[in-house]
Amino acid sequence: MNEGEMMYNGPRHKVILYFETLGFKCPHGRDVADYLLALSTNQQYKYQAALPPGMAKHPRLASEFAKYFRESSLYSDIVEELASPIDKEIVERVGENMDPMPEFRQTLWENIRTLTWRQLIIILRNAAFIRVRTFMVVVMGLIYGSTFYDVDPTNVQVGPSFAESDIYGGPCHLLQAAFYRTCAWVIANSIALVPQALGEILVFATLVYWMCGFAATAAAYIIYLILLLLTNLVFASWFFCLSAMSPNLNIAKPMSTCSIVFFILSLV
Repeated sequence: MNEGEMMYNGPRHKVILYFETLGFKCPHGRDVADYLLALSTNQQYKYQAALPPGMAKHPRLASEFAKYFRESSLYSDIVEELASPIDKEIVERVGENMDPMPEFRQTLWENIRTLTWRQLIIILRNAAFIRVRTFMVVVMGLIYGSTFYDVDPTNVQVGPSFAESDIYGGPCHLLQAAFYRTCAWVIANSIALVPQALGEILVFATLVYWMCGFAATAAAYIIYLILLLLTNLVFASWFFCLSAMSPNLNIAKPMSTCSIVFFILSLV
């Protein structure tokens, strides 16, 4: 599959031979998966070979590959097999072996626990993102802290607490998968955000709170941390919801920006 187009669907041992009929050659020792991923991209020229008779040029777009596949004998065999009557013995086996099986192998809570651990591993493995995120949090904390440095509490203005929420949330796409419940993935993703958000809040809020000259008491500082953490998680969930409802990133980003403007104007 590529860009919603089916470039090939059939036996694995025939995939290399099939694309050779389209004028592509997989070099000896080359990983087949890398070879297939390069097709219909700007890297496919590395694998272009002599064109077979009857072809004027190599296919370049995913739609062109899909067109050739629909015209192939493999596609005809698949359509013919799907159109043939289903064996009664197979239907009986499905009723005996498949129907009693639950839709999901794990319970909801097991799903949430497994996916939470998975999300935490994904976050921890992305060391480059963590380094860049840490640097950004420190820089933004210094910027906001210096902007509202020793602020006069009687001055009516948009406070830094709301402005801080803008640097955290970002659109992310909800991917459908048949291996687990969607609600379990959403809950696990939200739980996995808490440790990351807590670490960022401790750095960011410490810089802003003391540079702005807020109340120098432990209780006020802890309340400030809690409010900022909740604000962070709420906005992250809000952007997550917007991106899940949006068909693509080009719509999710403007919707997120408009929602931020709405929240800012509602506080002015």
